[in-house]
Amino acid sequence: MKAVLPLRHPHLLKVYGAGKTGDYCWIAKEYIHGESLAAVIGRIDAAGKIDWRNVLKIGIYLARALDYAHQISEGLETAYKHGVVHRDIKPQNIVINSKDTVKITDFGLARRLDDGAGLTRTGMALGTPGYMAPEQAQGLSSAVGISADVYALGAILYELLTGRAPFHAETPAKTIQQVISQDPVSPSRLNASVPRDLETICLRCLHKEPHLRYASAAALADDLHRFLRDEVIAARPEGKLGWLARQIRRRPKQSATIAAGALLTVAVVGSGLWLLSDRAAAARAVQADRAATERAAEQDLGDMEKWLRQSAWPEASAALDRAKVRLGDRASIELRRRLDQGAGELELAEKLDAIRPDLTIVGFKRLAIASQTAYAYEDAFRKAGLGQVDDDAEEPGVEAAGLVELLDRSPEPDEGEL
Repeated sequence: MKAVLPLRHPHLLKVYGAGKTGDYCWIAKEYIHGESLAAVIGRIDAAGKIDWRNVLKIGIYLARALDYAHQISEGLETAYKHGVVHRDIKPQNIVINSKDTVKITDFGLARRLDDGAGLTRTGMALGTPGYMAPEQAQGLSSAVGISADVYALGAILYELLTGRAPFHAETPAKTIQQVISQDPVSPSRLNASVPRDLETICLRCLHKEPHLRYASAAALADDLHRFLRDEVIAARPEGKLGWLARQIRRRPKQSATIAAGALLTVAVVGSGLWLLSDRAAAARAVQADRAATERAAEQDLGDMEKWLRQSAWPEASAALDRAKVRLGDRASIELRRRLDQGAGELELAEKLDAIRPDLTIVGFKRLAIASQTAYAYEDAFRKAGLGQVDDDAEEPGVEAAGLVELLDRSPEPDEGEL
């Protein structure tokens, strides 16, 4: 308590003296008529309306007062020159009087920054669970310093914005566990009207790691003042990479397990994608090979048709065989039709060539041969589906009709030949 006796600030409750008389310990301090900030927050929560300017002013007053307590103050004796940390900042320890003057009270857990022993020993967590910094909740008394008070100011700012503390469970022990292991819900999720920059300032105070909070209460007051003047704040929202790195540092074992699972998932997905890509490439290669084969077969069929028109049966047959070998059983419907048609035309041409009459023979023998040849042609055309010898010339039987006309124009045998 001696540490706070010299402190004189308009927003710190004055302590005039402390001592012990007989069996009683006593503290002489300033009297202030007013109500706690907890009562004010209760009314805000009930009304559902927040005056942002009042919230900011309260935050600035509190931050400036704590900064005064933290920093070296002129006129103090050497023993007190390193300042004081409060360690129990909460709405119940803040009083607002009828003139809206805000004062921080109850320095019962305060200690000087240069006091190595402090008031507690490591392993003891003293304070109010919902407003304790994580290092304070873990009983790390040697680590509890200025940043712990900054955290508590952030918790009060959070409650002013949302109507509830950042952490509150059924029991103090469960609340402490939340403080140590969980991140607070973003204020805008509880109150959509909370400005983004003000939310950023609040969450900056509530970082689990002390070095990520504001370096001093004065820095917090300055950022609140910037927001009040509609200026760019110094704090910036935590990026996703920063958040991920912080989670890894806080939970190395769980993070390693999650990372291993993620790597396995990536490997499985990557293998699947590679397999699909490989199969797609193979399918494209097969399709390209098939297209090249069909183009070559089409060229062979074109050659076959050319040789058929020139009555070059061996060449036409060779071209047809090449096309069949290339295509095998993979020919498309159109190519299969052309193959069958070419085979039929070649077969008919070879049959007609085989039964062509010997026109050097004359007389009755020539007439008999011509008659037999006409019937053979007619039978060949009929089997090929091309009509009969006496069909109209406009119909498919035109070749047979031409043959008959050729035979009719042959010279008559003379009497000697008869």
